[in-house]
Amino acid sequence: MKLIKNLALIMLVVLIFGSFLTEETKAEINKEEIVIGVIGAHSGPWQILGFAQKIGVELAKSDLAKKGGIGGIPVKIVYRDDEGDPTKSLNAVKELITQENMDLLIGTTNSTCAFAISPYLIQHKKLIFNGGCTGSGIANPEKYPYTFRVMLTNEIQAKYIANYIKENKEYSKIALVNDTGAVGMTAREELKKLLPSEKIVADITFNSGEVDLLNVAQKIKKSGAEVIICSSNGQDAAHVIKALEKVQYLPPKVDFVAFTGVLIKTFADIAGEAGKYVVGVNPQCATWSKLQPDGNPRMLEYAKRAYSLCKNQGEKDMLIMPTSANWYDCVMMAAKAIEDTNSVDGDILKKYLETDFRYASVSGHEYTFSPSNHEAIKYDMLTLSPAIGEIRHNFMLEDVVINSK
Repeated sequence: MKLIKNLALIMLVVLIFGSFLTEETKAEINKEEIVIGVIGAHSGPWQILGFAQKIGVELAKSDLAKKGGIGGIPVKIVYRDDEGDPTKSLNAVKELITQENMDLLIGTTNSTCAFAISPYLIQHKKLIFNGGCTGSGIANPEKYPYTFRVMLTNEIQAKYIANYIKENKEYSKIALVNDTGAVGMTAREELKKLLPSEKIVADITFNSGEVDLLNVAQKIKKSGAEVIICSSNGQDAAHVIKALEKVQYLPPKVDFVAFTGVLIKTFADIAGEAGKYVVGVNPQCATWSKLQPDGNPRMLEYAKRAYSLCKNQGEKDMLIMPTSANWYDCVMMAAKAIEDTNSVDGDILKKYLETDFRYASVSGHEYTFSPSNHEAIKYDMLTLSPAIGEIRHNFMLEDVVINSK
């Protein structure tokens, strides 16, 4: 009899305590709306990055609305334009937290801005999903514990290119070419660590934004390089190609392998036919061939939706498709984490993402994180994609959609 009473008492305690925990968990998300802040360069010289971000976020917002929000709670998206300026980014995130009661952040589009806002977000334990910055260390779990990234890092691109070069034994003369931007300088150091020094016949740095790069092209040609590795933004890489055209040292005479920046419309617009044989690092399942237009069905469907939204906004030629998909995935991953944990608490979300989280991305890959790795895109997800030419990269959205019908 005493045993039965004790068991009954234990069960009562468990029920009361369990009820308390349930109510406490619900209290974490007991709000009229979940506020997601979005910071990016929506105007100014980097607005092409912000446009990709906004398209991805808007499509995710639409999908969440169809589901009734996150766990039945409406989602409010609050945009802030930082124009790619770190000071404006910091001011924006302070405003989002103090005035908008932001629960988590999607952003930023520029690496310098990401570094500028991270300490403040850490102070307030707010989660950050970044889908557009390649800068080194942005998602370092030790320095920036609340940042999770869905984007190619400079380091992983350098490793992929270096291994590609090593596997092609015929390359005995390598030219390293980089701009003075964050991508260029970081990538240069990584590549010099990974490539055999005796094969580097040219190591050239030029000022980012410089248009006349004839002297760079002349040095490359003089070196007799068999392959050029260009680490820069797409615009700077295009000016290198145009300079090589002037000295008649274009691919396929010399191979030109570049970082992901060459896979945006800006590169194609400037380089034109001169960039026909240029290839850049890209996630797999993000390109289509005219001969195989089906590509990755989920990415293709996303491309159609994104293209339609771009047309409605009168900006059909401005979208960077893979980056847009990254931002979409960022929002949907945030929503999944909140719904699965019934919480918007930064520490709870962080722990869940590092342990039990699995997400099927638009690209077809499964994204996971760990306590020591906050990067969704892994080395084995990469490939090399043609920038322009007979095989069109996915920023040629009209070609993609028309040829997929």
